[in-house]
Amino acid sequence: MVLTWGTGPCDLDAHLSGPICGTTPAERFHVNRLDMNPVPYAELDEDQRHCPGREEITVRPADGGGKWIAGEYDFWVHNYAESAPEFGSSDAVVTVFSGAVQRARYVVGSEPGVGSTELDIWRVVNIMIDEDGTLTLNREGRGFLSDDPEEPGDPQGGNVVPDPVTETTFVDCP
Repeated sequence: MVLTWGTGPCDLDAHLSGPICGTTPAERFHVNRLDMNPVPYAELDEDQRHCPGREEITVRPADGGGKWIAGEYDFWVHNYAESAPEFGSSDAVVTVFSGAVQRARYVVGSEPGVGSTELDIWRVVNIMIDEDGTLTLNREGRGFLSDDPEEPGDPQGGNVVPDPVTETTFVDCP
């Protein structure tokens, strides 16, 4: 997943959560600027703090032999700057790739309600990955959330892992 943005706000952060294999009930990792490589199969390339900017999160097979950790992966963007301009003028784009093939492109300016929101979290896409690495993209749960602890949404500044759309009780390790 590649996040790019324009001239402001200048510090958008890519986030990804996904299943941790071998845990019951299934626990979730969280890739972000504070933990760029929490599991061997997912990592953030670097934390960009300028504009225009680019951040990339890569998910790869877990065993080196082609087996993926199957489950739901959630991708969202946090306006870490928490200042004007808001998402509506950020020119943020999230592009999802499978290898070198572009699977989807999401433009924040095309999201419903983006022009009126001052919320600092953009929940972009849920990605189901099977053990062979096949992706299924799901936009259920997409939209904008608050990161204000006094409002419903995310009470920890973009760092709370959202509940998955699909409940998972156990994830096998390769």
